[in-house]
Amino acid sequence: MSECEICGKEVPIPIKAKIEESILNVCDKCVHFGEKIDLPQRAAKNIKLLAKVELNEIILLENYGNIIKNTREKMKLSRTEFAQKIMEKENIIRRIEMSDLKPDNKLLDKIEIFLNINLKEKNEQKLQKKDTKKAELTMGDVVEVK
Repeated sequence: MSECEICGKEVPIPIKAKIEESILNVCDKCVHFGEKIDLPQRAAKNIKLLAKVELNEIILLENYGNIIKNTREKMKLSRTEFAQKIMEKENIIRRIEMSDLKPDNKLLDKIEIFLNINLKEKNEQKLQKKDTKKAELTMGDVVEVK
């Protein structure tokens, strides 16, 4: 479920509308404030698939560099030794440990297996129902329609 970006009403499938030079996701009652944008059927399908992927996406832990460095040090391995054992350049390992470089999936898997750690988590953002006790402003509360 999504929320209408004008009135805040929960809608299963929002409608894209161009309202005052902005493209918003709105409900069927608020679409008349602007011009409905018709997406090609294929594009609409791809957007839905993308939204599903993002919800269940595997993401890298925020402190991945520190976890790798601390685990490597606990194993009493220098950065050079660790790089040699997983067949990577020391400079790459240094940049990863400093969180300057996010490893690709192949390298991430090698690191996780060698150090016996998990650096990924599933993005499980759940849609929360609107709390009716709290008064939240929506665009509909502040927009003046002429």
